[in-house]
Amino acid sequence: MTDSTATVVIKAKNAGKPYNVTLNMRFERNDWYVDDFISDDGTGEKTYFKEYIERNTFYQRFSLNDLLYLTEHYSESAKAEKSGLAFIYHDSQSGEEMDCDEYVYGRDMSRSTKKEFGYELISNTPHAFYFSMTLDTSTNGRLYFFNTLDAMDFYERASKTKPFTFEGKQIVVKKGSDGKSFLVQEVRKDKSTDTMFAIHRPESAGEYFLVEVEIYV
Repeated sequence: MTDSTATVVIKAKNAGKPYNVTLNMRFERNDWYVDDFISDDGTGEKTYFKEYIERNTFYQRFSLNDLLYLTEHYSESAKAEKSGLAFIYHDSQSGEEMDCDEYVYGRDMSRSTKKEFGYELISNTPHAFYFSMTLDTSTNGRLYFFNTLDAMDFYERASKTKPFTFEGKQIVVKKGSDGKSFLVQEVRKDKSTDTMFAIHRPESAGEYFLVEVEIYV
């Protein structure tokens, strides 16, 4: 194709049945290397594998900043989706003793059976997770990870987050006194701090691993 790119068609047989393997090659470091596998429909496997890798390592990019978008803008789907999660559903229930709202965002999750309140959710990949913001007599946020390593990875990374700015607010992270949580705090102009929420170490919750987000209001 050019001095550094080529298309190679390998003719092979499998149990006597002929088939072709089409490769895109690239010349670098004084040799030819496979750059992409081309499917029968003409599309490259490189794009598929890139999307697969990004999808299955998404949890590594989900940050404390993303969680702030969800806790601060849970009812504004356009803003909340800046976290990279898709809006799954909003459900509400009113009664004589309870008024409850739930906003749910997720990654690789499908909505299934309607329950009395909310829905059953199904994970579509080993790295699926979702965030649930529930408002009734109190305000609660919960992160559910399908994979325990994903849950621990998020918790460990978030707990080590350096001070940063979120929507004009100075945010700092402080270790909790119980050793099993950390606090996310806003620094006021007088240098005092106001705790926004606490994030607790992941715990098993059925088929998921729960990271509880204790909202301070």
